[in-house]
Amino acid sequence: DKVAEISSEVAAALSFAHRNGIVHRDVKPGNVLVAPNGHIKVADFGIARALANVQSELTQAGTVMGTATYISPEQAQGIEVDPRSDLYSLGVMIYEMLSGRPPFTGETPVAVAYQHVQDSPASLRAVGVSVAESLEAVTMKLLAKNPVNRYPTAEDLRSDLRRYQEGAHDLRPSNPSGVTGRTFQQPTPTSPTPKKVKVRRDDGFRRTALFTVFMGILLVVFGYLVVQFLDTIGVEDSDNAPIQLSMSEVPNLIGTPLDEAREILRESKLSVQMDYQTNIDYSENTVFDQEPRAGAKIEPAETVRLWVSKGTGPMTLIKVIGDSVGEAVRDLEAMGLRVDTLELEDPVQPAGQIIDQNPVAGSEITPGTRVILFVSKGPAVEQIPNLENRPVLAAMNIISQLGWLASTSEEASEIIPAGLVIRTEPPA
Repeated sequence: DKVAEISSEVAAALSFAHRNGIVHRDVKPGNVLVAPNGHIKVADFGIARALANVQSELTQAGTVMGTATYISPEQAQGIEVDPRSDLYSLGVMIYEMLSGRPPFTGETPVAVAYQHVQDSPASLRAVGVSVAESLEAVTMKLLAKNPVNRYPTAEDLRSDLRRYQEGAHDLRPSNPSGVTGRTFQQPTPTSPTPKKVKVRRDDGFRRTALFTVFMGILLVVFGYLVVQFLDTIGVEDSDNAPIQLSMSEVPNLIGTPLDEAREILRESKLSVQMDYQTNIDYSENTVFDQEPRAGAKIEPAETVRLWVSKGTGPMTLIKVIGDSVGEAVRDLEAMGLRVDTLELEDPVQPAGQIIDQNPVAGSEITPGTRVILFVSKGPAVEQIPNLENRPVLAAMNIISQLGWLASTSEEASEIIPAGLVIRTEPPA
């Protein structure tokens, strides 16, 4: 499977970088190169900062730049990132390779970044992709919003990809009826056709041979029954077990009467939370919005929030750009609107001020509509990494990749060996 092969090689490159203390922060197809020998190379480690004035598609996230289509939720919010951020970006690439489109799209980079933070990606099967459950599970695990729920390391990801590749041909059901069972099937043992051979033996030898054959057959039958029993209860070797999806898929409840929607969620073993809002487009007690979206994978017993219509007329959205976040939220909620905020760094606008809104001012909306407010966090604050005890050349390379200039001076130290960094100025 070419997708798994490419993904495994990208993961190998990221693993090498992560082991050396480097987070790429801008994993995307444009930074994945194919060498003449067919090997995959990952390029442009750490140069996202240096391209701030060149790439208009890049969006600021904390002290790091990243392409909006492939940015991780924590990077989009300006939160400190670790190697699992790169794995999320790789998950976006895998999703795009399998489906032909990224999980989130929008008219602006800000709108796409917001979706990475707030929205759950549709499952690959929900968008019409025929893909093995194990490979889909790998992809959706990489796209978890919380880094804790992703693979801990790139090597863990490679391990699952290798396991998928080894059993790739067994991952799709071959029967036309669509009945599926265990992913890896144990073939039914068959007995070889015995041949008649005339051999003269004494009775003792014959009894020993018959006993040996009988015990062999008994062991084969016993082994086969054990395998079938383990197959029935779902026990598999931990090293070779395919990835199992233990998540519940959120059904599409928009337009469904409330009582019917509640029954559907109960059958899916999901909890429900209801918010009543006025909405002219839907009749009374009809679901007009939901969170998470249909097709999202969540754990059993998690809550699905439903917005239920009370019915009313439309209104015009006011302009809140330039207002403080407190004033904007108060005014919009007074109109019966639902307000979400997303903080972004902005080199011009002061912290706490609205820099954009979605929908735009003047749009015709109905009570209960969600309005997204983009709030300034002020300019980004650059942090100097801890370079103590690193070789001078390695430290200079890190500073260069961050887009800064560095100079060195030598000092005597009774603790730090010669050639290693004692301290930095300014300090880390």
